[in-house]
Amino acid sequence: MATAVRTIGHEDRLSLVEHLDELRTRLLVCVGVLAVAFGVCAWQNGAILDIVNVPLEQTAFKKNANELDPFELQATFQQRTKATALASDRALRRLAATAERPADARQF
Repeated sequence: MATAVRTIGHEDRLSLVEHLDELRTRLLVCVGVLAVAFGVCAWQNGAILDIVNVPLEQTAFKKNANELDPFELQATFQQRTKATALASDRALRRLAATAERPADARQF
């Protein structure tokens, strides 16, 4: 059983078992590296998201109202739509809470 990844030239002749040993070793190394990378990303997810969001914050949420950037307009529209939906949800929940019959509350 091979314990380390060894270099194999194009001219080297290997048996089927040696090929499978090499494949298994390389797959284990890949899975190990992937697990370590996943662990680092899970551990530092807040910092990674902060780094990735910097260009978005610099471009999408400008304070200059004279520019008509389509991405900025879309982001503003989505924020206003969310605020409207949340306000409607709160109003309908209050209205449903004041209903006297359960059938009326379900209508809201």
